[in-house]
Amino acid sequence: MALGDIVQLTDVRYLDSSALQGRFISTLTFYEETWRLWLPLEEGKFVEISGFPAEALYFAREPELKTDIYSSFLTFMAQRANFVGLEKPFSGISDDFFNLSASLAKLDLIFEAGPQNGSHRMAATEVEYLLLVCRSVFDLLQEIISKL
Repeated sequence: MALGDIVQLTDVRYLDSSALQGRFISTLTFYEETWRLWLPLEEGKFVEISGFPAEALYFAREPELKTDIYSSFLTFMAQRANFVGLEKPFSGISDDFFNLSASLAKLDLIFEAGPQNGSHRMAATEVEYLLLVCRSVFDLLQEIISKL
């Protein structure tokens, strides 16, 4: 199979499609020393593309970078609890994880800038945003639990 070939899901060697049993696929992005990415074309057809993600969930034996986030919960959801009807809450929680990590990184930058130019206000609003995102995660978890 070469880049650009249109394939069936069963041809993606990183995925055991026989175990899906009607569940959704959270990502077709894989890392194994190099990036392997498949995009859906139409019902049941996929194409492998060359590239690397700027931000994405991916499956791998080990992270590409030491700074990549690993979540046992997201792994469980992506591999075992990916039932139809949970696509949106799963996507929401994964987006919230990305947003939480970005906000924590911004707080580091604000701290490094020192107490000037309203940095205390920037930090306060960032912490407020962190609390709102945490509440979103909680709400999405409740939705997932109720559907499971």
